[in-house]
Amino acid sequence: MTNQYYTFELVSLYERQGKYQTALTGYQALLKDQPNDRNLIDSIERVTRFLQENQDEIAPKKLFNLFEQWIQLLLIEKRKDALMNILPEKNRGRAGKSPG
Repeated sequence: MTNQYYTFELVSLYERQGKYQTALTGYQALLKDQPNDRNLIDSIERVTRFLQENQDEIAPKKLFNLFEQWIQLLLIEKRKDALMNILPEKNRGRAGKSPG
């Protein structure tokens, strides 16, 4: 993501959701365009301090999030397979291929 996709509100939402690394990246990107913004500086300091103080707790959460994403991908794959079994035989070759 580049600066054009970040807003202070979006990055603050990432922070409230516990996506601290994404929030930190967003705050830093915003700071490049607004280097004297005290809210951004304070937010970067707050998130950085939180990440440093809670490293032991954050690692298991990251692992849990990765596991959750993996389960979601497995479910999507299972749904895709079920849909492939429903499609007529002539459309099956095209449905499984990605463009490009």
